[in-house]
Amino acid sequence: MSNVQKISGVLAVFWMMFIFYLSHQPGEASSQLSSFVSAVFSLLPLPEEQLHYLVRKGAHVFASFLLAVLLYISSGRWYVAFLLSVIYAATDEFHQTFISGRSGQISDVGIDSIGVLLGLLFFQAFIKKRVQKLS
Repeated sequence: MSNVQKISGVLAVFWMMFIFYLSHQPGEASSQLSSFVSAVFSLLPLPEEQLHYLVRKGAHVFASFLLAVLLYISSGRWYVAFLLSVIYAATDEFHQTFISGRSGQISDVGIDSIGVLLGLLFFQAFIKKRVQKLS
């Protein structure tokens, strides 16, 4: 295993811990964080509720995108990265069912899975372009 793979594996574990930390926030704290981030994007011409929703779901996509890329670099196999990322998303949503003001949503696992697929596809495209440049 290369140093890059080891570092990526460590970063993946830290990223999962960060996702767990955010998921462990009670509903009110999570909502306040989303509202703060929504304020950053408040220049977009969207109603506040839609903006808040997009920020929350966008966070799911981004978190899963990054996790999948880190796991792919670490394992070197897209199917390992895909399976681990989706399983982590499902267990994270299950975890949220135990947190006050939160609820685990199967639809969020679907949104996370979209982030995983996007991460793997974009990373594969990045690698392909990089290899073509070196050739």
